[in-house]
Amino acid sequence: MINSKALYAQLDKYAKLKNPFLVTHTQQYSYQDLLSHVQLMCDVFARLNVQEQDRVGLWTESPFWHAVTSWTGILTGVSIVVVPAMKSTPATTQFAEQYKCKICVYDVEGETYFEDCTRSKLSRFFFNEKKFAITQLLRTAQPKTPSYETVASDTAFVVFSSGTTGKQKGIRWSYKALLTHIETNINLFKYQPGMALCNGLSLEHSDGFFNGYMMCVATGMTWIRPDKFSFGNLPKWNQLMLNNQADILVGVPSMFEMMVYADSTNGSVSALDAFINLKYILSTADKIKPSTWRALEQRYAKVGNIFGLSETVNGGIYTLPGEADDYETAGIPVDLEVKIIGEQDETLSAGQEGILSLRGDSLFDGYETEDGFEPIDLHDGWFYTNDIAIQQPNGRYRILGRAGEARNIGGLLVHPNEVDACIQTMPNIKTSKTLFVMQETGINEEQLVSFVVATVECPVEDIKQSLSQRLESQKIPRDIIFLENLPISVAGKVDKFALLQEYSLRKRKNTDVGKQKNIEAQILSLAASTLGIPIDQLSLDKVQADTIGWDSFGHINMALAIESHFGIKFTFDEVTQMQTLGEFVTNVMQKQKE
Repeated sequence: MINSKALYAQLDKYAKLKNPFLVTHTQQYSYQDLLSHVQLMCDVFARLNVQEQDRVGLWTESPFWHAVTSWTGILTGVSIVVVPAMKSTPATTQFAEQYKCKICVYDVEGETYFEDCTRSKLSRFFFNEKKFAITQLLRTAQPKTPSYETVASDTAFVVFSSGTTGKQKGIRWSYKALLTHIETNINLFKYQPGMALCNGLSLEHSDGFFNGYMMCVATGMTWIRPDKFSFGNLPKWNQLMLNNQADILVGVPSMFEMMVYADSTNGSVSALDAFINLKYILSTADKIKPSTWRALEQRYAKVGNIFGLSETVNGGIYTLPGEADDYETAGIPVDLEVKIIGEQDETLSAGQEGILSLRGDSLFDGYETEDGFEPIDLHDGWFYTNDIAIQQPNGRYRILGRAGEARNIGGLLVHPNEVDACIQTMPNIKTSKTLFVMQETGINEEQLVSFVVATVECPVEDIKQSLSQRLESQKIPRDIIFLENLPISVAGKVDKFALLQEYSLRKRKNTDVGKQKNIEAQILSLAASTLGIPIDQLSLDKVQADTIGWDSFGHINMALAIESHFGIKFTFDEVTQMQTLGEFVTNVMQKQKE
């Protein structure tokens, strides 16, 4: 296992080569910039009495300060707590105190700040307030060389997911898990100094930072960090990647689906020349659809897949670029032992479906919750995931879905993923997500509901008829709901909570698709779906700037969804001037009168 001193020696070597470390649309930082700021941050940690295994909360959206803080933590033995970006000082302080963060790093109006979360008088050493600008703080610091001796059992990171499916739960990684996984990815993907990796995924999730600046700094690659991915930003992504000769593109399935769809209008010739020049594409987080996988390889470059397992840092089951067999499997385990477990804890043979179970050095230590730390629950050394899987005869693993998502209906085990696999092969269907949803039908009963994104209008009965020719009756969805887009969480996966909120609202208001009833409720629902924010956190008078998750990209997508839903058209000025959902309601009502 590599250690912190070896990583620091590598960083020092890359700084002497003067390679670019980080490139954005507006800024560029060298490895020398990174090294010097890490050295200054080491001094700041020492002056603030931040010691080994103290926690530093990290929720800045700045890619450079995210990287500087994380690598300073790795090289000093400080535990970094990564959570969704917060803009509110009270919310930040409350979270930091709850999870025992000594210092937190976050943004206010484009500036990145440190805040003393112990509420001691330390911050008065710098300013007469609790927070202080990081750039100003570093001006008084002196370069300091880190001297941490890596301890395998120490905590390197605590990573919180988006929290949209319930209470936030942090996954604790030890240095043993983190550094083992870094070595695995270096060996698998042959990362080398001078290569350039493009990753614009959220820094709030390991897919963004682990497969971004962490792998780049560990190998000397350049990290290309574009603006958030969207149809409109595709040319900017292409140009930034072209200018910096991107070798590798890291993304999530929803991003690749959008990319293929946007570029398919050019027929057999792609307008994205930088994408065609890639050495390979790396898909992470969720299982990529076979049709998307094939389209990417036909149009751009070979595709690799990392099956997202935050409990093993960032994966563990891989398909290397160009090694897909039938495009249906997630891949083979690399730094893990894997077996499939049955209902009686028995080990199942190839071809039998059961619970995916893992064992290896990259396993996490346990969960951080509001009630305290929950150590990993092992069964004779094995961790049982919630994933249902089958081992194929060739040793590759196929992931069928989550254990909590499958139901036994009439003696038949029904997997929503199987329904989606059929729906997504139909003409004019872009994507879908099928869930079990609780119904109110005299008794509480769960029924299958499919949320579908289609390129043209598709009659519901035609979809059900097509499914009935391939699936048992228990697997036919009760309802099919059409959406402009599936809401995506910060982890790059479909936001199931937002879909359930959408379905509940539609049923509660008894609103059929296409009918304009209760405009306020419909706009709240559309906002929740497109922004990926639970509907109970939205209101008609809440301002965009004060709403976490409501960024400019989401604002435009929401406006487009409202236009499509109500059959109206906003002007550019109207879109930019509307800052509350109430203003959208007023504008829609006015346009319906015209």
